[in-house]
Amino acid sequence: MPPKAPADPSAPPLAAFNTDEIQTLIKRSVDDVVPTDAAYDPDRVAQWSNDILENTVGRLAALQRPFKYGCTCLVSHKTGAGACSATSAHWDEATDGCQTFRVELRDLWVIVTVFGLAI
Repeated sequence: MPPKAPADPSAPPLAAFNTDEIQTLIKRSVDDVVPTDAAYDPDRVAQWSNDILENTVGRLAALQRPFKYGCTCLVSHKTGAGACSATSAHWDEATDGCQTFRVELRDLWVIVTVFGLAI
């Protein structure tokens, strides 16, 4: 296969990662899975995480945009301990992006991150 020609920086992007749209999409996925009055339950965490990711990926696919997506989900017991997370990527800032959504419930955190890479 011949090498891919570099993109023309003056050309408008075919599609751009819309962080507002993705934020709303993630929020709906979390809201559909975890009740707002949910308490941390270690027996339910794995299922919540899987369901949130399945809902999020399904909604992303339904957008039918020219992107490959990667998603992460963290459900954590809110015990007062600190947490730190970092992300780094090398991508095309004109089209690719990342959006993180965090919700704090009574005694748990849900943090979902979506990476979108234009194809």
